Amino acid sequence: LKIVLNSMDIELDADGESLPSNIDYHWSKDFFKKGVDLELSILSDLSSLNPNRTVTRGEILEMFWEAAGMKTYSANNYTASDIADSPQKDDIELAYDLNITEGYSDGTYEPNNGVNRAEITKIVYKMRAHFGK
Repeated sequence: LKIVLNSMDIELDADGESLPSNIDYHWSKDFFKKGVDLELSILSDLSSLNPNRTVTRGEILEMFWEAAGMKTYSANNYTASDIADSPQKDDIELAYDLNITEGYSDGTYEPNNGVNRAEITKIVYKMRAHFGK
């Protein structure tokens, strides 16, 4: 969440609703408050919020598009065999269509796998370029 908000130059001026007690003293509390203000889907269920869990490859794209205020669409240009049932299918297809992300050589995207540092670095770089930052 911090990477998404910082890379999109989003100010942390959020009032945010009250967060669960496990966030009250967490170092990322202000980022979570801003994410709630931006109505990021990943933060729609605060009762099960775990600030230390790994974000998936699909979720990171969803957060970028939502933080930017963009509506995603189904481009149908990406034929990864494992995204049809993903809640982030449109987010993945849009990122693929804009050459921001790609799948694996075996024809999968693995949307539920955790995003690693190399992947997030590439996504941040390409997202910033897309948005002219």
